[in-house]
Amino acid sequence: MFASVQFSIIGLIDSSLTNWTLLAAILLIFAALISLPIVLKKNRTLVAEANAHNVFPDAGSDEYWKWGLFYVNRNDPALFVEKRGGVGITINLGRLTGWVFLLAPLVFAGAIVLFSFF
Repeated sequence: MFASVQFSIIGLIDSSLTNWTLLAAILLIFAALISLPIVLKKNRTLVAEANAHNVFPDAGSDEYWKWGLFYVNRNDPALFVEKRGGVGITINLGRLTGWVFLLAPLVFAGAIVLFSFF
C-alpha cells in the first residue's frame, strides 16, 4: 500500500493508479477482517470435534509446546489453537500454512523496506 504511494512520487506509476491500489488494499484488509472470525470459528469447531473423539492429541499437552510459547503439532488439523492460558490464539507451526502466516508479514515488511531504497 505504501509502496504504491512511493512509486507515484518518483514517477514510476500514475497517481490515479495509486488511488485504485490504495482502495483495493483497504478493501482487501476489510475482507480479511470480515472473513477471519468465520475461519477461526470453523477451526475452533474442528478442534472441539477432534478433542471430543480423541483423534488428535490435546493442545494443552506439554510435548507440543516448544519453549512454552510455540505450538508444533503436525497431526492437529487446526491452523489456530488457543494459547495455554486460554487468552488468545496462536499458530500451529506444525503445518506449512502456519509458517506462511508467521513469515508473510515479515517478508512483506522487508519488501517495503527494500523497495523504499529504490
